[in-house]
Amino acid sequence: MTLPDHVFNRLRRLATEGLKPAENAGEPEEVYAARRAGGEFGKFVLLEELGRGGMGVVRRAWQQDLRREVALKMVATVHPELRERFLHEARTGARLTHPSLLPVYEAGEQGGTLWLAMPLVRGVTLDKASLGPVEAARAMASVARAAHAAHEQGVLHRDIKPTNVMKDSSGVYLMDLGLARPIEAGSWVTQGGDMVGTPMFMAPEQLLGGGVDRRTDVYGLGATLYALVAGRAPWAENRIPVLLVLMQQGDPPPPSRLRPVARDLETVILKAMDRDPSRRYPTAAALAEDLERFLRGEPVDARRLPWPVRAARSARRRGPFLLTAVALVALAAGIWLSVRQKLREESQRDLRAAQEILKSAEDLRGSKKYEAAIPEYTRTISRDPSLVAAWSGRAECLLNLDRWQEASSDLDQAFKLDPRRPGDRLLRGQCFLWMGNPTRAAEEFSVGIALQPESAELRVSRSHARYKAGDFPGSREDADATLRLNPADSWALLIRGQLNERDRRFEDALRDLDAAMSISPGAVTLVVRGRVKRALNDAAGAIKDFKDAIALGGEWKVHAEEELAATKPAGN
Repeated sequence: MTLPDHVFNRLRRLATEGLKPAENAGEPEEVYAARRAGGEFGKFVLLEELGRGGMGVVRRAWQQDLRREVALKMVATVHPELRERFLHEARTGARLTHPSLLPVYEAGEQGGTLWLAMPLVRGVTLDKASLGPVEAARAMASVARAAHAAHEQGVLHRDIKPTNVMKDSSGVYLMDLGLARPIEAGSWVTQGGDMVGTPMFMAPEQLLGGGVDRRTDVYGLGATLYALVAGRAPWAENRIPVLLVLMQQGDPPPPSRLRPVARDLETVILKAMDRDPSRRYPTAAALAEDLERFLRGEPVDARRLPWPVRAARSARRRGPFLLTAVALVALAAGIWLSVRQKLREESQRDLRAAQEILKSAEDLRGSKKYEAAIPEYTRTISRDPSLVAAWSGRAECLLNLDRWQEASSDLDQAFKLDPRRPGDRLLRGQCFLWMGNPTRAAEEFSVGIALQPESAELRVSRSHARYKAGDFPGSREDADATLRLNPADSWALLIRGQLNERDRRFEDALRDLDAAMSISPGAVTLVVRGRVKRALNDAAGAIKDFKDAIALGGEWKVHAEEELAATKPAGN
């Protein structure tokens, strides 16, 4: 990835803010306050409650020995069956590996309360994420991959539903393995005779307490996607006897009857939710592949049931008069196909027009004519809001005009269309730096690095963000990594020079700053190098650097004047 120079010049402007050495922030103030209030729980300090359910409570917590935030799940009970389920979740979570499966760090017992610690995800469950159909399909493709990974490791989830999937800026995570069981285990009922899982998202064979396999989780994945695109669960009933009667009578209404949804996406959902397991996708991976085909605009493997089959099913449920309706609809099909073809042709014309306007906008942005480019991007978006490059390009223009809140809003739209563009993560991190939130900026840069590990630009940006956040070891690590990727990165040399100055390694700092000056001279580098020379008792060299910085003018002129006033000439 090679992004325009002016993007990084703007980031370098940000580097001039807050580069003076800062004290280590130490333990978060809220942790100190919580401990003073009696919030210690073994090695943890308990913070706010994140959620509560049948398996206990989840709290945000600070782990004191490893100095990290975690999500702490706690169950204050000694009921043998609940205890076994909890310990089973800990064992299962500890051995499953996949980016979308949250690992269990560790588990234990404190004062009669069982606990397990997991990574803290700063996001929302899918039922609260307000995803559009395309976003929902993308999220569930990742969840299906995670479910397949669990299946390959011998574990069925058994309770896939929107509230058991968490989404944050990095991706989605399949959670709550409390009901997971080995694939070979056939029982879906507890020793006490209670059904496990959430009935309205269960496959028919699971509701009946019969044999299950990985296709049972495929149904749960389909039912979850149904709920996301239709705005409600497949069944508006959670009582098992009533659900069984409804399932015998027919299928839930197609999602398109409730909300607009693409035909291919609806077909994928209905195949995953077929009452007959043999007609579902054989694996969660097969479901993920079909969703990915849909997202790429390719034909999906799933096929809608032929009209005669669907008509026969409907007729058996609702009476023979529907056969007449089927015939009438069939007669209208030819008319509809003709109309659909015309709509497709109009859509293609709109797309070509949008792409022509987008090219004009990109040319203006490349020439740094940001004010002129913004209306062109806006015209592009009005014709085709699915063009991610239009949202991203307008965001970059807005950011260069210091309209970072509007830029952040455009990047939100870009991420909904495609969250895997490293350049957009770089821009979003820049927005957070302008907003004075270097911690969130570092998180965005981290996402970009995960997508493109060899990007020196993202590494040095995160080095700067970590410096501003007080994470000096992390900042040094990223500066070193940047210089391995690009030894001539003057920004990384400047940051590392600042870190060496802070650690009183003045000779190392001087070498880094001399190298930075030879590559890209600037006032900030002169001021920092002047301070280092002064610390090395080179008063004449320090005074020269401060005067040179003053001569360059700009926002660092005042700093240079202050440092010059504090520097005594040699011999005084």
